[in-house]
Amino acid sequence: MTKDSASFHDYPPLLVEDVRAWEAGHEREMVLLVYVHTSGAPAGAIFPVSWRHRELAFLAPGEKNAVAHGEVRFDPADDYKPARILFSQYHKTAALRGTHLDGSIKSAPLR
Repeated sequence: MTKDSASFHDYPPLLVEDVRAWEAGHEREMVLLVYVHTSGAPAGAIFPVSWRHRELAFLAPGEKNAVAHGEVRFDPADDYKPARILFSQYHKTAALRGTHLDGSIKSAPLR
């Protein structure tokens, strides 16, 4: 485990309960853990991301799993790009998909 992947566990999880209250256009800072393959073992790297929310949809009866649709950017100078966040409520995890960097995502502490 790398230093970044170990510290990623200290961030609060991103949960469906949090996202359910967001309206379209809500913006939130998050952190993304991506595993980068090097000449040795894969290394975890944390990237800050900005998320602009569009909608939350449930994928199965009973609201077990959900997907958030929105846009993400990795740098304030960049444009937002379409992305989605997949939630597993059972595992209390979230994963960012649809960008050049996909990985586990968590809430960043509010400033």
